[in-house]
Amino acid sequence: MSFQTRLTRALGEIVRAGDIVEFSRVVVTRGNQLRNVDHSVFQQKAAV
Repeated sequence: MSFQTRLTRALGEIVRAGDIVEFSRVVVTRGNQLRNVDHSVFQQKAAV
């Protein structure tokens, strides 16, 4: 799976998060998965 696909899925989960707890879980979980590729890009897009 490409980085772009993983990033898109992670951002989709963030958008669907119903509360701050779920949002935080997604950011931590997906952030750890994407760390080796380009964690800074994920964090920037998640913050928007």
